Amino acid sequence: MEFQTFPPTKVSDFETFFNQKTLSRAHEIVADDMIELLERSNTHLTAYVQGSEPRAYTVMIRADGIATCTCPSDIQPCKHTAAVLLYETTKILWTASSETEWKR
Repeated sequence: MEFQTFPPTKVSDFETFFNQKTLSRAHEIVADDMIELLERSNTHLTAYVQGSEPRAYTVMIRADGIATCTCPSDIQPCKHTAAVLLYETTKILWTASSETEWKR
């Protein structure tokens, strides 16, 4: 993966790294509020993502495009990684929208 900006600010910044099924499942993970963002910086994102196992998976995404997830999936980057990126992007868009509404 290679990012133009980090963390990404638009879904289009990362959606080409994932197939449609993975993105669809990532949307479900975000909608089900299964993500706990632990750390956000201009160099990396770290989060816990609740999956099918009792213990949450740890996802780390670096600005250089390297992503790791502790899930057992053979497909990498996985749906948990996509969900963290989607969560972060959605949060940025929601915050920007809320601030615009608040200022009106």
